[in-house]
Amino acid sequence: VRWDLDIFIKDDVIVVDFETKGTDVLDPEFRIVGVGLASKSYPNGMYMPIEHDDDICTLIKISMLVNGMTGKKLVFHNANFDSRIMDKFITKDYTIACDTLVAYRMIGYEDGYVRHGLKDLADEVLGWTETQEVELDDWLIANGHITKTGKPDKAMMYLAPDEILGKY
Repeated sequence: VRWDLDIFIKDDVIVVDFETKGTDVLDPEFRIVGVGLASKSYPNGMYMPIEHDDDICTLIKISMLVNGMTGKKLVFHNANFDSRIMDKFITKDYTIACDTLVAYRMIGYEDGYVRHGLKDLADEVLGWTETQEVELDDWLIANGHITKTGKPDKAMMYLAPDEILGKY
């Protein structure tokens, strides 16, 4: 998946989903692994791996994100987390247009159990039960990216080929 932010620059509203290593932006080990973006002009979205390049490429990509998201209205799933990433690493010049996690809690859920994940929301509200996670998991396992518990190491997903990662 080609990461061409020019597609998004013309749109006022951008959907943003950060993939990270860690959950505390103040932890020195915290890293942005990648970012998923979607907008009206690019509804299928794209994924931009961040951390697997050298430091110069990482800085260039972060700079592209700063230029592409400054002054925009952003849609997050769990804005409490994503806005901390935006504020620390990207820009503070943006508006939260919507937090789909809050919206999900407002519309309710069938079994009364609040789920946190975006995939749960897509499954319950949109009926999107099929994901490309199996293909990604198979690739991670086949390439030796396995956690200590024997599961696919999602923190290493940025290494997957674009044709697999773009579907995820």
